[in-house]
Amino acid sequence: MLQLSFFVHCYGDYAMQLRCYLAALKCQVVTKDYKIDIHVLDTSKVNNPEFELICKTFVDISYHKVENAFDGCTRILNTVKTDYVCLTACDNYLVPQFSFIMLETAHRLKSDLVYCDCVYDPRLHGRSTYTVLSTVPELGWIDNACYIFRKTAFKGYPYHAKNWRDGMLAEEFMKRGLKIDKAKGILVFHN
Repeated sequence: MLQLSFFVHCYGDYAMQLRCYLAALKCQVVTKDYKIDIHVLDTSKVNNPEFELICKTFVDISYHKVENAFDGCTRILNTVKTDYVCLTACDNYLVPQFSFIMLETAHRLKSDLVYCDCVYDPRLHGRSTYTVLSTVPELGWIDNACYIFRKTAFKGYPYHAKNWRDGMLAEEFMKRGLKIDKAKGILVFHN
């Protein structure tokens, strides 16, 4: 059995987004071979007790108050028994088959990192339309919601001046020569 741990980072006044995202994660297709667990990382500068209350309304969701998502994920990951990890923000959306497709790809190809394409918000091209981002594992061309990585291959998120540490991690996996594969399909909606 393979386990995928989701680390969902939330902040500010995104309570409704968190509620919707957790509901969507609870709809992930799981099987006897592929399981998930969910950890919420509250990075709010001002305390928002609603985030913890939302987590309690769902079954088996762990709430953590952290300074930032990357370091919080790294720290908590040391205490979590899992095979693969996905760090994502609460304003994204993953299709219900995301976990199944990503874990099946990782298992079949023995991948250290599996990524997929996404529908990206209007900031991508500076227009007011959502477009498909054909992701590649390099800085500026991938978002942390678009990939899962093997826990045992993880050495922490590399530093980046603009905090684009998700792209830096994908690049680091490439530089280390780890097994990286792309899953078929557009599985993520980025906001």
